[in-house]
Amino acid sequence: MLVVGVLLLAATWLPARPVHAAGEIFPAACPGYVSHLRRARSLLADGDRAAAVSELEQAKAALESCVRDETDGAATGVVG
Repeated sequence: MLVVGVLLLAATWLPARPVHAAGEIFPAACPGYVSHLRRARSLLADGDRAAAVSELEQAKAALESCVRDETDGAATGVVG
């Protein structure tokens, strides 16, 4: 049941992934996101689904933080 939950959670993230005017945010631009995804994959391989879900939630938070940082940086450069 948890695997289904993880798959549903991942399926909801894909269509809602952040996009900005210059294009998508690349994973390399957000190292926290990548490390949490790797950890989640490792935990799933070890059979620890609950911890993997937690890592996916942390990955989502890290990505949202990167998007906020990038958006804030772009907004401060605009002179109006």
